[in-house]
Amino acid sequence: LVRRLTADNLEIHLLTRTNSNLWRIADIVDKTTNHTVNLLEKDRLNHIVSLIQPDYVFHLANAGLYGGVSVSDQDLAETNFIGLINLISALEKIDYKKFINFGSSSEYGLKKGPMKETEACFPVNAYGLTKLTATLYAKLIAETQNKPIVTLRLFSPFGPYDDHRRLISRVILDLLLGREINLGDPNVVRDYVFIDDVIDLLIETISGTTNFNGEIFNVGSGHESKIINVVNLIVQSINPKTEI
Repeated sequence: LVRRLTADNLEIHLLTRTNSNLWRIADIVDKTTNHTVNLLEKDRLNHIVSLIQPDYVFHLANAGLYGGVSVSDQDLAETNFIGLINLISALEKIDYKKFINFGSSSEYGLKKGPMKETEACFPVNAYGLTKLTATLYAKLIAETQNKPIVTLRLFSPFGPYDDHRRLISRVILDLLLGREINLGDPNVVRDYVFIDDVIDLLIETISGTTNFNGEIFNVGSGHESKIINVVNLIVQSINPKTEI
């Protein structure tokens, strides 16, 4: 997202923590204004947001599951829910044009078919629960205070700059480094969506959701893929002799 926006010569402000690893944008961070703040630091956050006076806000902060390992429930609640509350609160007196919140397909829980925004949500872990709570809070504020907030429920993105612990990146790295490919349940399904398509939609959301305050939109292909099929495709492309 930052790469796409800097290419358009926009004024971009980042909110990053002291310990944030900026490896994805290390070569372009000087084209932005980077503010060091934790979303739990309410007073500092309020001060910074009041200085920026943003027109558009992309809320991408997230604590979650990577490589099957989750942070603590406390961290999940603070980052995924309390952080959102504090950010929306900091914007209360600012006439911003759009707040785009990122949700997660994990909010739905287990479903037997393609997930629809109108379905009831029954998350199966604390991550999904905290993301769902944040989505519903954003919807509440949008509808009761007439704020231009929408939520995009992201399914399984992949592509350049992905976290090395996520499946597709990890498998590619394992193959290139000659490591074994170890999978848990190979028949687990995911809805994979390429990151450039996600960003295209995100940019479209800026102007394309004018009359949809509080709405929730799924961001995926609508088609499931078994993990084993995805891994086999990568293996065949890099080293067909690899055992899984």
